[in-house]
Amino acid sequence: MKSFVKLIAISICWLLPVCGYAQKQLWGMSASNGSSQGVIFKTDSVGNNYVTVYTFSNALNGKDPYGSLIQAKDGYLYGMTSRGGQYGYGVIFKLNPQTGVYTKTHDFDSLNGMTPYGSLCEAQNGKLYGMTYKGGTHTTSFANRGVLFEYNPVNGIFTKKLELISNNCGNPHGSLIETSSGVLHGLTTVGGGDATGLLFRYNINTGSFDKMGSFILGTAWEGVEPKGSLLLATNGLMYGLSKYGGAGWSGGGVLFQYDEKQTLNKLSTAHKFREVTPDSLQGHEVISSLIQAANGKIYGMTVLGGTDNAGTIFEFDTTTKKHTKLFDFDSTAHGYCPQGSLMQASDGKLYGLTTSANGQAKMFQYDIAANTLIIKTNITGTPYYTALIETKNIPLTVGNVAMSNEYAVYPNPANDKLYIKATIKDAEVTLISAEGTVILKQSLHKGFLDISTVQSGIYMLTIKNGASQLHSEKVLVQH
Repeated sequence: MKSFVKLIAISICWLLPVCGYAQKQLWGMSASNGSSQGVIFKTDSVGNNYVTVYTFSNALNGKDPYGSLIQAKDGYLYGMTSRGGQYGYGVIFKLNPQTGVYTKTHDFDSLNGMTPYGSLCEAQNGKLYGMTYKGGTHTTSFANRGVLFEYNPVNGIFTKKLELISNNCGNPHGSLIETSSGVLHGLTTVGGGDATGLLFRYNINTGSFDKMGSFILGTAWEGVEPKGSLLLATNGLMYGLSKYGGAGWSGGGVLFQYDEKQTLNKLSTAHKFREVTPDSLQGHEVISSLIQAANGKIYGMTVLGGTDNAGTIFEFDTTTKKHTKLFDFDSTAHGYCPQGSLMQASDGKLYGLTTSANGQAKMFQYDIAANTLIIKTNITGTPYYTALIETKNIPLTVGNVAMSNEYAVYPNPANDKLYIKATIKDAEVTLISAEGTVILKQSLHKGFLDISTVQSGIYMLTIKNGASQLHSEKVLVQH
């Protein structure tokens, strides 16, 4: 009888929303337009209840944020601005998602980098890594190619790791990704064999910089001037976008892939975008990043093309190598020319941002299954090279028990490690299946659960201190 009651209780817990615990939110940034120097904003988990959290009104604190926010292990949101600050070359900042308090943590000073156009990347060592579009100890404009840097959020120490011009590349227009512990990959818009783009690898531990693939001019359509960030897909390949492709600087862009296992032609074309009618109706000009959704397919957007020449949403199947245009933006109804990237929220929907001819940017929700797009809200400012992120607003109370602890469980969905951030360490974390079976149980002190061998599915994660349950939420394990 007790087992039956326990099963019923667990079933009710799965059916009802988790109340009093962490609530997911969507956060984003936009750069300046006629009325603003940029803002940080948030909505609820489905794009409703838009709130401007911070306005970049004081140039000394930074302005014109390009790129996206990230939520680090300490729970804060971190980002960069492309201009403003003490020297006018941009800043690094952090923001408390609970209070909205904004803090500038670093001023770019040209010698150590200036004008970042991407986002920060949190490595497994807990430090943040990024690139600037310009800057370094350059003496000529040609050498003004940017730097790769490290920022320690614990002590606020900024370290320039290398100048990109020293490796005959530079002007990155995206972000780094960590493909394995201590190994970063990135793209630059210049460099390589024809000085038209480079895919590189940087080892945090050794400081080694390796040129992995050059974007070459010519008819092979490898693409030139890659922008955005790389995507490490579940098939082990990396994918990305280059703005141009084809012979010279023509063509509408390329979706490329990089296969480390290949002896030759590691960097190759997966799909060609064309700017000439009728192919231009499929979309062209790609300057953002790709995402891989829960269904295993890759999604992205074009700036131009489509039926209204206002941009498109597309899908790419890594198995069949098939590109499919899914949606045409209408410049009147939806905004136009999306210059950022998509993200998939925990509700399974895709969210993104568009610009508008009248200066009114918009936030949209796209349902893959139904092939429908809904405008959720208007956005202040103009979003450039950015994507929304899903974060959590950690409440101060759980039920009737006052809590002084903050909890963050990420990423969700997860496929390897599930990190748990909490100020309390004297607690036990448990992963429970939908049938009520305890899958994993360990001390919270370790900071993460190894879920690499856990079967895909929905689970309940609980945190307890003795008999007291401190936190609970659903997590999706997806391999």
